[in-house]
Amino acid sequence: RPELVHDKEKAVNDFIGFVNKPVYECNVIDVKNYYEFLKNRISQSGSNTGKRVSEQFVYGQMSKLLSFYNWSAKSTGSGFNPIKPVMPKAPKAYKSESTKSLTDEQLWNLLDIAKKESIRDWLMLSLYFRSGLRRREIIQLQVKHIDLYRVSLLALLLY
Repeated sequence: RPELVHDKEKAVNDFIGFVNKPVYECNVIDVKNYYEFLKNRISQSGSNTGKRVSEQFVYGQMSKLLSFYNWSAKSTGSGFNPIKPVMPKAPKAYKSESTKSLTDEQLWNLLDIAKKESIRDWLMLSLYFRSGLRRREIIQLQVKHIDLYRVSLLALLLY
């Protein structure tokens, strides 16, 4: 997926920009400093502008770096990955009542309301709930990704 590669590349470039040295010279201390920087980083966009970034964001950035260093270690045969000792545990998903899953009845009610208000919103919600696509994938969905004859999404989008 091109957007995933782009996200990983951005995470690695952000890290390199922070430590200001080549990735092969980075050590655990550099990673610890970057991790602390990430935890205290202020969001510059979205609904959390001006607030600290979420644990999920920090974990995601660190996971991308871990993935990169795993690949690098495997490719070079070095076995060195400075991210492993610093890698945080995954934040708990659905910690609060505000992130609790919808019941089937609530889901169908939401879809009914969306259908009355906006076919576009109803279609996006239907795709989201029924297909397993991620939010970003639905937002990036284009007409060319839909096969009207088979009533399916093209596999190119999904893989």
